[in-house]
Amino acid sequence: KNLSVSFGKLWTEAHSFRATVDGGWSYASKTDDKFLRLGVKLSHLFNVTSYMAGYDPSRVFEVSTVAGIGYNYSTRKEGDNFHVGEIHLGAQLKLHLFPQLISFWSPCLLFIPTG
Repeated sequence: KNLSVSFGKLWTEAHSFRATVDGGWSYASKTDDKFLRLGVKLSHLFNVTSYMAGYDPSRVFEVSTVAGIGYNYSTRKEGDNFHVGEIHLGAQLKLHLFPQLISFWSPCLLFIPTG
């Protein structure tokens, strides 16, 4: 099970910031193993479409770049705890399907240190 909530702020026609809190948990009944993960992310979004063609709130399709940092905490029932930072890079494709419905697709690369 996963849950993710994001809040964003548009600073200029092409620049915005997004804060995300997410988490998840699972349980394996065969091994009686429990897993919990919590994370936060801060991202800068650069709206390429608005930068190139000007801001238009009625535009049907927009493309933005995404870059940011994050932190994840995970734990297992046995007491294993992990603290991991991340750097993420990607894109956001936004499609305004109806006036009250917007669809987002965000492919992203995560860079997570090991060791």
